[in-house]
Amino acid sequence: MQKKVLEFITEHQMLKRGDRLVVGVSGGADSVCLLRLLCEYRERYELELFAVHVNHGLRGEEAVRDEAYVLELCEALAVPCRLVRLDIREEAKWLGMSEEEAGREWRYRAFAEEAKRQNCTKLALAHHMDDNAETVLFRMFRGTGVTGLAGILPVKVMNIEQISGTKFRLSQERGGQEEDRLTVIRPLLCATRAEV
Repeated sequence: MQKKVLEFITEHQMLKRGDRLVVGVSGGADSVCLLRLLCEYRERYELELFAVHVNHGLRGEEAVRDEAYVLELCEALAVPCRLVRLDIREEAKWLGMSEEEAGREWRYRAFAEEAKRQNCTKLALAHHMDDNAETVLFRMFRGTGVTGLAGILPVKVMNIEQISGTKFRLSQERGGQEEDRLTVIRPLLCATRAEV
């Protein structure tokens, strides 16, 4: 799989020498696989990696164990890790959205803040082939045009915009300063959940 992912990264020009990346690491198999693979490619591309783990405060002791595992893993891999803790139920109420939407907004906010803090221009996320299929089906059932049926893109340049001082959103690029852009890469989109 390591070779397959490296070929996918090369095909989509996801990495270049000297890249500084934020990596979203939940502690699940997908994000752990992504972090380990990027560490394998670290020397080849002279990468600097910065992990971000968000504890949404929803799963009690299980979330605390995930948090501890991610911190231990990052230490073993010599990857700095930023930990973000929050009560997503309260945030969702305050923002007037579902817990899932609020969780996504806060994860992206944490990723964007760390990218700015560490002068990173790329964000690596662990979406895989099965996630892509689920996204296409969800959009199809919800009703979408041809663009929506494209699914998750392997590489997407986004603008970081702050909305009402609390939530961040990554929206499609429409100009903007270079420092307000973040390239989201998804190196595992070539692999199935079973392969991961």
